Amino acid sequence: MYNNKPKHVRAQIKKQWDALVQELVEEQGLPWGTPWPGAVLVYTLHFRHKRRRDTENYLVVPKFITDGLVRSGLLQDDNWQVAYPLVFFAGGKSPEDSVELTAYYHPRPHDYVAEYLLEGLVNPHG
Repeated sequence: MYNNKPKHVRAQIKKQWDALVQELVEEQGLPWGTPWPGAVLVYTLHFRHKRRRDTENYLVVPKFITDGLVRSGLLQDDNWQVAYPLVFFAGGKSPEDSVELTAYYHPRPHDYVAEYLLEGLVNPHG
């Protein structure tokens, strides 16, 4: 998929995602340039068809989105020292393939995820 493309094509795709994410951050009125000290990022994948898929193949899209959120200044960084918990769900059928992101601000995001999972709220879509 993505990794099979030449390096210059991958760089161009990444730039497009960065621009899109920064535009969406501005449209939502989010605090541009003021990084959240903690967040939980919940990605929900929607597909047009219900055929069987290997959803791990789609993990490159959240990487682009997360990188764009860092470049927009909404997230502090995304290295291993400032890791934000990422949660993935299959959201069901949709008119087109899409990725939905819900970002939750939380000062201790790993505690939030642990509480979330312990409460049995594993999938908000089902």
